[in-house]
Amino acid sequence: MSQPIQVKTPSDSYIYEIKNLVGEKFWPPKGRSWQFGSERFKELIEDNFRNGKIRLNSVKMKDNKVFSYRVIFFGETVLLTEILEEDELHTLPLSDYDHQYNTSLGKSGLNVGLVLSGGNIVEGSGKDLVYPMLTHSTEFEYDGTFHNVGGSTGIAHSDMKPAIRLDLINSAIETKYDITFSTSF
Repeated sequence: MSQPIQVKTPSDSYIYEIKNLVGEKFWPPKGRSWQFGSERFKELIEDNFRNGKIRLNSVKMKDNKVFSYRVIFFGETVLLTEILEEDELHTLPLSDYDHQYNTSLGKSGLNVGLVLSGGNIVEGSGKDLVYPMLTHSTEFEYDGTFHNVGGSTGIAHSDMKPAIRLDLINSAIETKYDITFSTSF
């Protein structure tokens, strides 16, 4: 609902208490009423947000008096595991980030970051991809130079694995499953 939920000219049948998710009670400002009767208010929630919840988020004051409330509606939630089921990352539409690994890209991914540009993975500070100092099989020490614990000096490029930025994974999930994640938290 993008319109105010309270009006200047009060109507007795439109003055009632609303509770938020934590049980706080709200009434319309003195001398005003809600824009809708309690039954219509419930219908609006049910029509737009079946099994949803409403949260009264904040109060706006004018001349030391309540002027308006900020209301947020939450629709029914689902568990992400119910949507994704047994799917794995490789099933997401992320093939634009596939690239041939080479020492140069690995070094750029470690030092600067890599970005998708014109269909190619290139060095860039946007950091769509990085090659973090994490490995799956080798332990490293740093004492002025990198070296394998109990092994040779240096890091083999085959030890480095790319990591993709989380918001790109979220976007791919949204695309594949036609869902939208909230980014307001």
